[in-house]
Amino acid sequence: MGFSFRKPKEVRDAPVARPGEGAIGPEDGEAALESLAAVLRSFGSTAFDIADTDAPSIRQAFEHWAQHLLVAAPVPESKSQEEPGRRQWRALRQFVASHRKQESAFVVRALNDFREVIWAVIGNVNRAAAQDRQHGVVAGEQLSRLRVALDGNDTEALKRQATETVSVIGTALEAQGRRQAQQLAEFGASIQKLGQQLETAKREGTLDPLTRIHNRACFDEFVQRTTEASALFGQSAVLFMVDVDHFKTINDKFGHPGGDAVIKAVADCLARTFPRRGDLVARYGGDEFAVVIRDTSHADGRMLAERLVNAVRAIRVGPEGPQRLTISLGLAPFVATDSPESWLARADKALYQAKADGRDRWAEAGSP
Repeated sequence: MGFSFRKPKEVRDAPVARPGEGAIGPEDGEAALESLAAVLRSFGSTAFDIADTDAPSIRQAFEHWAQHLLVAAPVPESKSQEEPGRRQWRALRQFVASHRKQESAFVVRALNDFREVIWAVIGNVNRAAAQDRQHGVVAGEQLSRLRVALDGNDTEALKRQATETVSVIGTALEAQGRRQAQQLAEFGASIQKLGQQLETAKREGTLDPLTRIHNRACFDEFVQRTTEASALFGQSAVLFMVDVDHFKTINDKFGHPGGDAVIKAVADCLARTFPRRGDLVARYGGDEFAVVIRDTSHADGRMLAERLVNAVRAIRVGPEGPQRLTISLGLAPFVATDSPESWLARADKALYQAKADGRDRWAEAGSP
């Protein structure tokens, strides 16, 4: 987006270079402002979620500061006492320094969490192996006593030893079964946490260039991982397929720039509606989006579908006056027999049902 503006006072009053003096002229000041604004936008374009601030909010903040440099636009929530209309250099330095500190703290914390998970897995494996060895020693001692009793002629002693051996080995096997079930639960929690951290790091590099949400390749892999984890650990999950209603008409009326504005507006709405790091919002293709919501019940999935449909109804966007938007949504809760392909097919079928029922609504997939 281009801007036309008068040169700010501090640029107009800048010293004019004289031959041989090496002074900075007005054109150098404007180039410096444009370069610094480009640097700020570059920081914003590669932003990622930190602490309680999500990536879209960070990108927006950097864009506000870039606009402030270029056209002296107001800075939201600024507490600076500097003269209105002048650039707030001190506040800008404080903003960038504060953000970099938050990023650094987040990365250090994430790495420490990653190490803790790895060491927790190693510790669990070591404890499991030690307990198995201990039970093996006890069972071996009982079997040795039973062999001694077998070599003798005392049938009562043999009976007692056999009964005791069966009891000890049975108790050991029961304890081992309980321990293995507990270990599986602990391993599942550790692997799930580790997987989420790795997915978050990897997904940062798989963003759609227009919407800055995740792309189709990232979605395909995320669905595969979610299917595997849900089937193994019995975790609930819900899949949404979302389509912008009458998008071709919008594109024909307003052209590709207008269509892109609609796509970005819907993507922003999706990102705000589903802010959890464990979930995924992706551009599936064209005007179609997909959302994977983990650890969410069937009832909550319905509530979120209704919330999203209502949120999109509130969007107004368009170069020739506000354009009302609506979506059609297909909802499919994960079932144990689902493969990634069947889960997606069920959600897609529900999406077309919503369209057939009149659009601007959501529909739910039936049982496979």
